[in-house]
Amino acid sequence: MGKFLNCKSGFTLAEVLVTLGIIGVVSAMTIPTLMQNHQRKVYVTELHKVYNEFQQAALAQITSRNAINLTEAGVRSDAAMGTFIRNQFKVVKDCTGDPTDCLADSYTNMDGGTATTYSDTSAPCFALASGAVFCAKYGLGAKTGGLIDSNLTYNIIGNLIVDTNGKSGPNVIGRDLFIMGIYPDGTLSYASNLGQLQQQPNPGGSTGSLHPIDTASTLKKCQRATLVKTNSDASYCFDVILDNNWEMNY
Repeated sequence: MGKFLNCKSGFTLAEVLVTLGIIGVVSAMTIPTLMQNHQRKVYVTELHKVYNEFQQAALAQITSRNAINLTEAGVRSDAAMGTFIRNQFKVVKDCTGDPTDCLADSYTNMDGGTATTYSDTSAPCFALASGAVFCAKYGLGAKTGGLIDSNLTYNIIGNLIVDTNGKSGPNVIGRDLFIMGIYPDGTLSYASNLGQLQQQPNPGGSTGSLHPIDTASTLKKCQRATLVKTNSDASYCFDVILDNNWEMNY
């Protein structure tokens, strides 16, 4: 009778350990990046939600007054900014006079440095039911060489400082804290007159939109911002996100 050999195939313990080691190394390299990318998307989603809600509220304000813009709808002062926000949003706390009562006590920039928090006691500041904080500062300005554009396309009527989740972390400029320009039609766009903006002509020579002259330089200013204040370097963070089509790729 012939003998049949009972051969069993499989992995040795050494092979299994090597495979697990490779998986562990790859995971250690990729998981942090995946988590960071996910967190960036969360930050942008929260920011976009605030962005849309404000513009919808502005449109409601304009429509309710049968006006063509916020100025005609009565938003012409800090107090009027406050009234507009109270009327159009569910306010859970009024921090006008003491912004730090709604905002975080301190912020950091993306380089890890400390930034002085917002301290304008004349600007209306509110904590909203959504968890966001709005501090709105009225002020006429322009985007083209300091001159008021006759067609009002590029003028601003104020700035909006937004912390998308209030006192909750990370409390970092450019992550959950942004400064935006408020335009007459209620849109939020590039922040006010920072001296780094220029008009880009459309093909054919007509006037186009405004963009930072140097996005790389703009990003550096945002990352090193030391003041949570209108017309400060912190204003550039929102500009960078707009220029990158709502991608937080920094």
